[in-house]
Amino acid sequence: MASRNYMTMKPSAVIPIAQRLRMTAESDSRLSLDDAFKRHCEDHHSAVESVAAYFGEKVSQSLHSKGYRGKDVKEKSAMELACKLEVYEKICSSKVNPELLLNHMRSKLHDAEALYHFRRAYAGHLASNSLLQHVFAVVPRNPSRVAFHERNGHVLSPEFRFSYNNQGFLENQKVPFRMTPNLRELLGTVMLQGRFLPGMTTVATAVKTSMEDIDASLRLLLRDDLVAWYTSKSMAKSDGKTQELEKQLSDRVTKNVLQIQSKFGECSIRKEVAKDKSLSSVPVDQKVRDLLHEASGNETLCMMPPTFHPWL
Repeated sequence: MASRNYMTMKPSAVIPIAQRLRMTAESDSRLSLDDAFKRHCEDHHSAVESVAAYFGEKVSQSLHSKGYRGKDVKEKSAMELACKLEVYEKICSSKVNPELLLNHMRSKLHDAEALYHFRRAYAGHLASNSLLQHVFAVVPRNPSRVAFHERNGHVLSPEFRFSYNNQGFLENQKVPFRMTPNLRELLGTVMLQGRFLPGMTTVATAVKTSMEDIDASLRLLLRDDLVAWYTSKSMAKSDGKTQELEKQLSDRVTKNVLQIQSKFGECSIRKEVAKDKSLSSVPVDQKVRDLLHEASGNETLCMMPPTFHPWL
């Protein structure tokens, strides 16, 4: 199915340097969201952190004017969401251009046909990357971690690390993957609905059907990463102690593997019965559509930390 849809994933060549540290080649066509925003700020003679500072200042002023400190916990949560949402939507409408990335690519590509082919390739690669962000609970994709090749639309994955809680279990992020205004505009509605969503479902289904074949590799991957995560937080251990640690972490590795397998299954093509009797059927990719709504919803994005730059 993935081959019929021309869905591919090309890993970058890496050179191991240390535990959880790798060196990769960097192409001249590499562009990150952070780089594009910095160029935009230079062209408009504005500071990169001005938007984040504006967001924090306006939210603080709004909360103070509404008597935030005198409210109970429930009222504080609702008030904070309302204030942040208001400021966030104002930033998106007047402070940051949602077509910043799209305009940059238009200036790089020669015509509409070239832009179409770039968008199609980028949507396919971003779909695979976004699925892995969700499944493996990858650390938040801040602008410096959102990168791709301008020439072919291949998505890069700098600092693509799994996120663990204090007990060593994979910890879900506030957003399943990054889908902020500039990424949505760069994709466009046609590619978002016709390439990105089917792409995520296609890859998830392909992985699910081959889960028995990749189960052993998946366990090794999670075991090695979890051991490296633990040892990075303590003194260097001997080989004997490392082997003992692997045995101690075996149950956590198993639970992490089960969680990943469950997520792949949820995102694959599934036929479900509609809970609402007024609906004739549920889309076979409903879970992926729910994830997209969660990742791109203003109510979710406005609650992200300023370092995430949710308005980009």
